[in-house]
Amino acid sequence: MTARDIRKINPKLTLSESQQIADSVNVNADKNAIPRVVIFRIIYVESTFNPRAPYGLMGLQNPKLRRQAPRGSIEANIAVGVSYLAEQRRRCQGDLSCALARYNGSRKYVRKIL
Repeated sequence: MTARDIRKINPKLTLSESQQIADSVNVNADKNAIPRVVIFRIIYVESTFNPRAPYGLMGLQNPKLRRQAPRGSIEANIAVGVSYLAEQRRRCQGDLSCALARYNGSRKYVRKIL
């Protein structure tokens, strides 16, 4: 997904913010071996690409995670969210569906993302 694609979804974003989101997803997805499309879908479902959403781009509801990634901090929110998803995937022995359910606490969430 490109910065322009992201701006089409959320036209309130600046091109710079859209580029930050795209770049941060690409770097963190690759670093944590999570498919990029999964991260983009999480961001779409959780915040419609709004970095100022109540729980940030990745919908971080855990207070400990939110402290690590203040609302509005694009790079920190994505880095913490992707790292947390990767941790859940390790706990699920590589099962992405299980990791997504643990990320959100709901099996319904898996259908929204995958």
